[in-house]
Amino acid sequence: DFGAQAGLQLSPDLRNLFGGGATTNPVMWAPYVWWDEMAAPLPGTVELGGFAQWTWFDKNAGIEGAANPKDGLGYGGRLGVFLSDPRWEIEGDGYYSPQNNDIPGATRPTDVNAHAFAARLNYNFPLRLFGSRESQFIIGAGGTRTSYKFKGGTNPRDDTYTYNFGASGLAGLRFTVANRTALRFDGVLDYMPNHKPSANMNIHVRGGLSFLLGGARPEAMCTYPGLESIPASSPNCVAPPPPPPPPPPPAMCQYNPNILATDPLCQPPVTAVDTTKITAPIYFDFDKSTIRPDAAATLDAKVPWLQANPGMRIRIEGNADERGSDEYNLALGQRRAASAKRYLVDHGIAADRFDLVSYGEERPVCTEHNEACWQQNRRDDFRIVTIGSDRIVVPPME
Repeated sequence: DFGAQAGLQLSPDLRNLFGGGATTNPVMWAPYVWWDEMAAPLPGTVELGGFAQWTWFDKNAGIEGAANPKDGLGYGGRLGVFLSDPRWEIEGDGYYSPQNNDIPGATRPTDVNAHAFAARLNYNFPLRLFGSRESQFIIGAGGTRTSYKFKGGTNPRDDTYTYNFGASGLAGLRFTVANRTALRFDGVLDYMPNHKPSANMNIHVRGGLSFLLGGARPEAMCTYPGLESIPASSPNCVAPPPPPPPPPPPAMCQYNPNILATDPLCQPPVTAVDTTKITAPIYFDFDKSTIRPDAAATLDAKVPWLQANPGMRIRIEGNADERGSDEYNLALGQRRAASAKRYLVDHGIAADRFDLVSYGEERPVCTEHNEACWQQNRRDDFRIVTIGSDRIVVPPME
């Protein structure tokens, strides 16, 4: 005998189909590990399991009126894979349930063995029942192919199959008991509308054990700017060099923090100078303009200040008390101012540095009518008109 065959082989890469390592997926994935610590299903996780079931067969299952399987136990297995969103799972399962014919008869088959294959799309509702691992409540829907094999009849033609196609629905619980290990309890309803002569519906209750294998975990990505598209484990994920330090701030003026040290206005502040010795008044006796000893001492103290500040000009103001006429007191005040100027000129101060003025009795510092008050008004006042430079120089001996 000779034969020939042709076909198409399909070898899907589960990691590429369901997230792990897909080159067009913007998410990068860590190396695929089949068995490690896992709290919940991951994209690409494979569910492999077995189960035992009890089936309530429809009264017209098999051949209506001739061969109907009894309700009873069966067993089977499942294989599923979780999608990129691991709440969704594509699952296929199959079972075998060998039963006796529920319709006795000498010529009828004694055995009716039921088996089926189903494929469903399941949705998993996450549950946190115990501990940190996740369990799931499952609902699913898909299609099924159910067949019955009849055996033991007197007519060899009774050893035949019947095939039915229909819809399958599932509701169940996947209860995680250990790492990647879960108990699975399901209720399944298979409905075959094309069963002859009338539609057929079987109900199954299952319990079994499932193992969850593999799964793709998102790769930890590099966090440095510009390198976010490569894994953190890449040798290229290195910190960029630090930016150069900023230039030091310009030096600020130590006397004025609001201007630069190079600003021409950055000058040390002028220290306040006590000019009391320059401006101290001198006093005279009644109706006199001669310099008393106490006045001479006051004038002597002015000399070093005037020598240290040669550009300084002084105005000497002569004053008198209220006794006497206005004209007499103005003349007396002028004589008193001239006496002070003459004393200072005699001690080496240039005459052109003084201005003289008399106020007579017009500017009293005391207005009472007694000798103590009049003594305060018989005086010369000294006013600095100009210092002649940018600051007053203190004499060395002060």
